[in-house]
Amino acid sequence: MKSTLQRLFILGLALVLLTGCASSGPSGSSEHDAGQVALCDLNDDLIGWKLTTDGTISFTDFSPPDGVFFELKDAGCEVGAFAHNDFWNNFSPAQQDLVWIGSAVRITGILTKDQDQLVVSVQELAEAP
Repeated sequence: MKSTLQRLFILGLALVLLTGCASSGPSGSSEHDAGQVALCDLNDDLIGWKLTTDGTISFTDFSPPDGVFFELKDAGCEVGAFAHNDFWNNFSPAQQDLVWIGSAVRITGILTKDQDQLVVSVQELAEAP
């Protein structure tokens, strides 16, 4: 299990990458939209692309002052997810209430990578169908 320090480092790098994607990365256009991708199919080829994936929340961290970090798991695969306050604060209370361990969610955002962990910079959040 990763230590809290490692998780916070991953979170910090995700923030740096999110800032880069927001300013110069791919937009939400269909040219850079991978669409629905199974969690286990996420890979380095999709870094910088907007995508949608489903999973069950296995870890949450509400302590970062600039957003919320959580991890999704599905079929033995795992991905980090970070909802920056720019998005988190615009989610409805019902959407925010979805972020708890054991909740099945669907997220849409830009895929980034920190060391060996893929991280989705969350732009949309919903209950998984």
